[in-house]
Amino acid sequence: MPWETETDLRNIQHVIGEATILLTDERQILSKNAVMAKLQQLGETESDDRRVLLYWNARKVLGYIRASVTGSTLPADYARWSDAGNDDDR
Repeated sequence: MPWETETDLRNIQHVIGEATILLTDERQILSKNAVMAKLQQLGETESDDRRVLLYWNARKVLGYIRASVTGSTLPADYARWSDAGNDDDR
């Protein structure tokens, strides 16, 4: 695995969240591939070698995920709950 400590894992989770937020701010579709592409973009513009490695490791972690989760694959109760707070203010 690309992490050795709990802190490493939290940092990886943080940059995945950062990439996800940036995509939503840009009103992009969220998918595993989109997040991986954003992480690559962030890594290519980063000058701190530790951050570059962090982005690379985050992409590696996402690479272990086999398929995206969609509403049709979620349990029915969870899908209903996730739509309940949607105010359609797009």
